[in-house]
Amino acid sequence: MMAAQRIGSLTEDIRKIWQRGELQSIPGVGKSIAAVIEEYLETGQSSKLEELREGLPRGVMELIELDGVGPKKAMRLYEELGINSIEELG
Repeated sequence: MMAAQRIGSLTEDIRKIWQRGELQSIPGVGKSIAAVIEEYLETGQSSKLEELREGLPRGVMELIELDGVGPKKAMRLYEELGINSIEELG
């Protein structure tokens, strides 16, 4: 199970775990993932997420917002079919 799935299935608020300094006790959460979580909890933003978004082709983020379309499927639509907007699907 990936760190994101573990975090999503937590029964305790992640802020409480963070405040105790125990983020790395979550299976799959190492130093670098803990740093990303800390940055988000402290600032409400993630420089890592913004960096990833900037690397995506224009329109792919729009496709990800559709139900049933995740990052991988959005990239396949873009790379294999040249689709980079919701309008192009219709």
